[in-house]
Formats: sequence, C-alpha cells, structure tokens
Amino acid sequence: IQQSLMRHWRSSRWGVSRRKAISDFLIGIVDFNHIKTVLDYGGDRGQFIPDVFPNAKKYVYDISGVKTKKGIVGISDAEELRNCNTSWDLILCNQCMEHLSDVKEYFERLVDCMSKGTFLYIEVPNERSILNSYTVKIHEHINMFSRKAFHSLAEQSGLTVVKSTDTSGVRCLFKK
Repeated sequence: IQQSLMRHWRSSRWGVSRRKAISDFLIGIVDFNHIKTVLDYGGDRGQFIPDVFPNAKKYVYDISGVKTKKGIVGISDAEELRNCNTSWDLILCNQCMEHLSDVKEYFERLVDCMSKGTFLYIEVPNERSILNSYTVKIHEHINMFSRKAFHSLAEQSGLTVVKSTDTSGVRCLFKK
C-alpha cells in the first residue's frame, strides 16, 4: 500500500493539482517574483514546489536520499541544511507533520530555518474526512491537527499567522 501511495503522490496529474492548490493558497499574499529561495522541508523529490516562482532557486530537504526532480537541489543531511548559508524566502512543509512523533521539535526545526520575512506554509490532511470515509485498521498518520493547534505553535514560536483554512486539509501560512 505504501509504495502504491508513493507512486500516486509522484504521479504527474496529482502533482500538478497539489502544486496548483499551494500556489492558489499563496496568491495575493506572496509576491511570486520576489521569492528567490524555496525550501520544501520533508518534500521527497521536490515535486510539490509550485512552478510559479520564476526567479527562485528550489531546494528540498528529505532524509530518504531519493533523486530530486530536475531543477531542485537536494539536501539529505541535517548538518548540510544548517551549513548551506541560504536565507529562505519560503519554506513548504506538505503532508509531513501528521507522521511525526515529536511535532513541537519538528516545528522548532522549521522555525530555526526561518529568517525575518520568511514565509512558512504548512499543510496536513483533514483527518476527520479521511476517518469518516472508510474503516481504518492501520493508519500511518499518528497526529491530527486543527488550525487552532498550528496557531498555538506559531504563537509559541513568535510567528505571525498570515492565513489559515481547514477546508480540504489544514493549511497555514506564517511569517517570521
């Protein structure tokens, strides 16, 4: 099942719709032309970085070591990430935090990657709709989130909530 899901996530059609959903969420808030660096934190091959950043250098931090999508710089080591001397304009964290045992520590690592003015986009599934749609026997998601939970994490970390929604998943945009 896991391999089947990975093939689905990597499929072109689904990737296009995911990238569009992210860019649609950011429209009107983030000036795409002023984004020079994008980091997809935990982003597999970088396939969900939207194509709307014409001037951006794109990176993905993923410890799995998978080959990145063309045009994406891969970082697979935490030390390498800390030492890359890049100031990120936008950090994406898509569909990762629901899998983690220590959400607060992971969120703190994301915040540590931010500079003043950095945007942080977080997206997790709407678990209530998933759980209501079928019987779950074994489920890889160990956390469920609400906007309120992310707002609380942001407040504790000194981030500003720029936008959030809980339709078709919980999505939040923060700024440092």
